[in-house]
Amino acid sequence: MATVEDFNAKPMEDFSNDDHHLLSLLTRKSERFQEIKKFHDVQNISKTMLADDDSFMSVVYKVEVTFKNGQRTDYCLKVPTCEKIEKVAEVNFFPILSIIHNKECDFYESSQKIDGLRLPEVFSLKRLTDEDRNAYVLMEFLHGRCVPVEESLNLEQIKDVAEQVALILNFSLNNPDITARPENRTFSIAGNDDEHFAKMNGPIVKYLRKTPEMQELHDLVEKHQRILSQRDYFEYIVFQAHLDYGVPNLLAHGDLWSNNLFFHGNKVEAIIDWQSLNAGNPTQDLVRLLLLNCSPDFRHKYESTVLKHCYDHLSKLQGKPLEFSFENFEKSAKTYAIYQIYLGLYILTHKYSKPERTLQRKVFVERMAAGLRDSLDWINQNANLRKFK
Repeated sequence: MATVEDFNAKPMEDFSNDDHHLLSLLTRKSERFQEIKKFHDVQNISKTMLADDDSFMSVVYKVEVTFKNGQRTDYCLKVPTCEKIEKVAEVNFFPILSIIHNKECDFYESSQKIDGLRLPEVFSLKRLTDEDRNAYVLMEFLHGRCVPVEESLNLEQIKDVAEQVALILNFSLNNPDITARPENRTFSIAGNDDEHFAKMNGPIVKYLRKTPEMQELHDLVEKHQRILSQRDYFEYIVFQAHLDYGVPNLLAHGDLWSNNLFFHGNKVEAIIDWQSLNAGNPTQDLVRLLLLNCSPDFRHKYESTVLKHCYDHLSKLQGKPLEFSFENFEKSAKTYAIYQIYLGLYILTHKYSKPERTLQRKVFVERMAAGLRDSLDWINQNANLRKFK
C-alpha cells in the first residue's frame, strides 16, 4: 500500500520524495545512520522484497542505504497489505487489517514498559486508515536466524522463548487496565459468523479431500467432526475453555512461530510481528510454537517441561504463587491446541501445498496428524469437550 516501489537502487540525484522522507526519518531516529552521515554523504538506496510466500498480511522489504565511503546500513520496511488473504479467503479484509496493523503500532509505542522483552528497534511507524493507506513500520534489519519450519526448535531455544512469554504475561497481570482494553480482546481466525467460517474452511476441506497424501489427515479431521464444520466449537475453545479452568485472559503475541522469532544461537534475539497481540488464553503462544515448530517426539517429551518453565518463571516475576494452578494452565494448553491445529491446517493449505514446498509439507502433515491424534485423546478425557465430539 505504501509507495515504496521507488526505493530501487538509485543515485542520490534521482531520489524521490519518499527516498528523501526515509533519509529524513533515519537522520532523526537511527544512531548508526547519524554516525556515518556526519562524515559521508548517501550514495544510493536499494530495496528488496523479502519472504513474500510466507506473509499473508504484509510485504516486507530490506532497505539498504549505501554511503559514498562504501559503508552500508540496513533497515526493514514492513507494509500492510490484504491482497493475498482476500484472494484465499474471499473476504473484505481491510477493516481487520487496519485493526491489526494499528495494534502493532500501538504495541511498539508502549513496549518499552516491558523490561527484558527482546524487540527490534523501531525508527518510525504510520497507522493505516481509510483516508491514508500509506502505512508502514520502519525498523532495524535483524541478522539473526529464523529456524526453518522443517527443523525443530531445541529445548534451550524454546525455554528461552518461554521466559520471553512469561515477561508478557507478567506485564499483563501487572496492568489489568491494558489487558482489558477492547482493542486487545482475543479473536478467532474462524471469524464472527458462519458465512466467514465457511469461506475460511472451504479451501482446507477441498485440499484435504483431493490430495492423496492428505488421506490420513483427512480421516483424522473427520474424526474430529466439528473442527471444520461448526464455529461454536472454536467459540468455546478460544474464548471460554481456559476461563472455566480458572486461568485468566492475559496478553499474548498471538502469532508466535519460527517465522517471527530471530535467534542468536539458542537465545532469542528479537520477536517481531506483534499485529495479533490479544488478551486471551495465556498458553496460546507456547502451544502454537510447540505444535508448529517442534517435532511430535520433541513435543511429547518436553511440552510439560516448557509450560512449567514458563509458569515457574512467571511466578518468580510476580514474586508470589500464581492464583491459578499449573495443572489448569496445562489443561488450558491441551484444549487450545485444537484451535492451533485448525490454524496449522490453514497454513498447510495456503503456504505448503505448492509443489516446491514438499519438505515443509511433509513435516507439517506429520505435526498436524500427531496433534490431531493427541487432541482426540484429550477430548476423550475432557467432559466439556466431549459434547463437541
